Amino acid sequence: NDSHNQIQSTMNYLNPFGLIKFDLLSLNNLTLINDIALEIRRSIQKSIKFELIPLDDEVTFRILREGKTKGIFQLESYGMRKTIMDIKISSFKDFYAAIALYRPGPMKFIPHYIDRKLKKEPIEKIAPVYDEVTKDTYGIVVFQEQIMKIAQEYSGMTYGRADLLRRAITADKLVIVNEMRKEFFQGALERERNAQEIEKVFSILFESAQYGFNKSHAIAYANIGYQLAFLKARFPKEFYATLITKNISSPEDVKEYIKEVKEREIKISSPNVLYSFNKATVVKDTIVLPFQMIKGITERDGLAIIQERKQGGQFHDFFDFVSRMMVLHKFDSDKIEALIKSNSLMSFGNMASLIETLPVAMRYSKMVATHDGDNVSIIKSTIPKPLVSKANRNILNEVRNEKNTLGMQFNAFLTEGVETKDKLDGIKDNQIADVVFCVESIRKMQTKNGELFLIADISDSTKSVGLFIFGNLAEELSSTPIGSVVKGKVKKRINDSKEVHTLVQEWKMVKYE
Repeated sequence: NDSHNQIQSTMNYLNPFGLIKFDLLSLNNLTLINDIALEIRRSIQKSIKFELIPLDDEVTFRILREGKTKGIFQLESYGMRKTIMDIKISSFKDFYAAIALYRPGPMKFIPHYIDRKLKKEPIEKIAPVYDEVTKDTYGIVVFQEQIMKIAQEYSGMTYGRADLLRRAITADKLVIVNEMRKEFFQGALERERNAQEIEKVFSILFESAQYGFNKSHAIAYANIGYQLAFLKARFPKEFYATLITKNISSPEDVKEYIKEVKEREIKISSPNVLYSFNKATVVKDTIVLPFQMIKGITERDGLAIIQERKQGGQFHDFFDFVSRMMVLHKFDSDKIEALIKSNSLMSFGNMASLIETLPVAMRYSKMVATHDGDNVSIIKSTIPKPLVSKANRNILNEVRNEKNTLGMQFNAFLTEGVETKDKLDGIKDNQIADVVFCVESIRKMQTKNGELFLIADISDSTKSVGLFIFGNLAEELSSTPIGSVVKGKVKKRINDSKEVHTLVQEWKMVKYE
């Protein structure tokens, strides 16, 4: 009705119409970076100016060389992690070159990039112009901009014509390519280039144009990844806290992040009603996990605890918590029990004692509640407050309950009380140690020769690791009951920054009381 015409077309027709196509990307990692910066400001009152962070930070490159790439944009896959470690990344240029190379096509050049950087392979000399343009990438054409620069400086093409050549090769428009090949050769010959050399340079450009990555795109991606790596290296507590919060609905990811936190010897606390929130936060030097980690506790439940703590003050004891949450926020026994079994109330007593005391606390709550129509409140009662039972800790139940409610253990370990001075986190490279550990799982595997070997997931109070078991030991130990506490000789070796643990002698069951 307003006399306007509207049309649509596929992207292939935009250029002939003189139109430009824009790809607009929305990346969650930008929000992650911002949230980490906010957590840093909250916890240590420091503002990060990302335009001022150094692009040559050795601490950042060190954690990348160690393969600690979880949570870092573009670097989380096994292949990319291995590439970064093998390259022995030492500059921002390595970062964006790796992003450009780790794709189908140019991936075959990764070993050459690595060996040339580490001076294990000589850099082939092609032509002075070519060698200068590819100097930073060790004689390998990685970026589209390099293709255009070589075509421009080697044969005298304009930058626009060089880009047209690149796009024609990429789009497999052979008629245009053949025409422009003549132009390339003619221009190079006029500059007195050798015909054999011209052929070699053009063939490299032809192959490179089929996979060449846009350098500005690679740098933009690398910049996001580098910022996350910098934050992980320099502000690890705030980094992990934010990462855990962002992935709270993915328990397996959260377990991997928490495992890495422990490996880096950063303090981490399971949820606690005295200081947890609905997101992981840094309190002093400790990452405190959120209420939402607890099975059976909703976001709304967590908000209720936070609100009550803010309005009514800190919880003084178990009875104070139970009465305030049951009377004022209608918590039922299931929610209180979930908090007990996740050890979120451990500040008020051990798990067995609190479970035993819960019925008493519920009766006390009813006694101190007062109703005025629809309004309910807690009276300042003269009724003597009961005492929490003095039950002995049941480590086995605590382990089971923490695993059921949190997905993993934080405060209870089956090896408690029977561990020796040697623990999993203290074994040095090539050391054999007598260690007491819990067998959490056993997987049966086969070597290339068809021989049985085992990979057992084991843990003590300090660490969880994978343990390789070979030969006769594998046959003898494959039926060990899961959950057994055993003592065995474990050898640790470090290969390319990876820890490998191997059992060197049959483990023995440990009597656990």
